Amino acid sequence: FSSRPLVVSANSVIEIALGPSNEQFLQLSCDGQLTHEIKPNEVIVIQKHPRQVRLLHPMAYSYYDTLRLKLGWGYKP
Repeated sequence: FSSRPLVVSANSVIEIALGPSNEQFLQLSCDGQLTHEIKPNEVIVIQKHPRQVRLLHPMAYSYYDTLRLKLGWGYKP
């Protein structure tokens, strides 16, 4: 809950640069699936891919019901 999302234009290009004096290796996690080690002086570029992805969900799937269940929204002890 301490991470706050950023909302940017779909055409934005975001660059994150690590300084040369950074003594620790950092890890980049993408959607909690892939993890990459980032070294000093490396630049991370985030941008929209030219192809769209199609997401499939079961017929009775409800994103908000899933959030309510996982986060305990509406639950009274």
